[in-house]
Amino acid sequence: MRPAMYRLRQGVLTTTDPRHPLLAYRSRPQEDELLLSWMTRLARGNAVKLQCLATDILGFSSQLLSHDLDRVPDEELLGRIVRRVGCTYEQAFSTGMWAYQGLLWFQAPSERGPVDWLMPMGRSCHDHRRISSYTTQMCCACLASDPIPYFRRYWRLALAVVCPAHGIYLRDCCPWCHGPIEYHTTDFGCRLLPAVEPMMHCGKCGHDWCHEPWDEISAPESLVVFQRQLCRMLVDGWSPDLPGAEVFSPLFFAGLKILLQRLNQPGRCRRLREYFALRDAELMFDPYAHSAQRFECLRVGVRARLLDMAQELLVDWPHQFANIARDSRVSSSYLVDYRHWTPYWLHEPLRALLFDQDYAPTTQERASAKEYLLRHGGTGSADEVNGLLGVSSVLHKATQRERWNPRGPRAMV
Repeated sequence: MRPAMYRLRQGVLTTTDPRHPLLAYRSRPQEDELLLSWMTRLARGNAVKLQCLATDILGFSSQLLSHDLDRVPDEELLGRIVRRVGCTYEQAFSTGMWAYQGLLWFQAPSERGPVDWLMPMGRSCHDHRRISSYTTQMCCACLASDPIPYFRRYWRLALAVVCPAHGIYLRDCCPWCHGPIEYHTTDFGCRLLPAVEPMMHCGKCGHDWCHEPWDEISAPESLVVFQRQLCRMLVDGWSPDLPGAEVFSPLFFAGLKILLQRLNQPGRCRRLREYFALRDAELMFDPYAHSAQRFECLRVGVRARLLDMAQELLVDWPHQFANIARDSRVSSSYLVDYRHWTPYWLHEPLRALLFDQDYAPTTQERASAKEYLLRHGGTGSADEVNGLLGVSSVLHKATQRERWNPRGPRAMV
């Protein structure tokens, strides 16, 4: 909802308040740009520090930059920026992660707590303004080729591991100092504005990200295609090429997150990782030993390998996935968490192809079978009910199906 103080005139929000004139440098947000990236460019274009933009120009406290501005929309912040820049409220609203509602999530991210697919922002105990975790990522080739360098919203997502335009792996740290990407901190602690472009230099060591001879690593073609399909789905909201994505893309992303969680777990599910390691002749040093971490907290290399495994499981769905799970002896009981909701496109093949337990009738089925026996002259005893339903009983020994994933002390592990 737009604040009442604004007036829509030819698609641009204006104000009649002369106390808040337009900024001298009024750059509108670029396509898929982060709110913090946009504010950093506005501050540098108007020759002020980012904190000065937040406090002296926009009128917020100095604590504003200690929050994850890209996560939850602050209508007051967006309204003040719109008033000083002269863009539409829809353009400002599209700079946050909340714009993925209905495409990636059913609901917009909450203000606190972990959020699926969103890389968390951590802060140092000594300086609340500085980021201490690997919060965002970047593609040096994109920054170097941009007429106006900026950071994308897509780079804040944990599912982003490859640049869809250049086919190279994203970086989640500075290639020189290996510190977190802190493009907005280049003017922190400086008396004067630095002469460097904040979007192209590390805020910690100051090295240029775009004109240094970094060795960029190309990703496998299959992973690049899969990444482009995910990007297309974040725009269209559906995909004809991926299972479960023909109707509603959040259903696919919810199932993909479950697959990635299982691939990152210890125990029986680690055999899926071992299958790919043996097939590809990789050294199985198990970099997923820290599986207590959420997928969003992993480094880009580990997330890329997990996504590569997941995209192979989705090829020729669900037959190739079922064959790999059977070869690894991982049944549905290890893959389905019955305490939580699972999308139908993932749950149905798991139960149909990987369920490895004897049939167990429900209470309603037993009651219906007993009523049937009583109507046809039977006694309705437990043995008769079991015999009618085809389960083991004293009078009727049903033939149990041959299990492909045996259990017990004699089962091979």
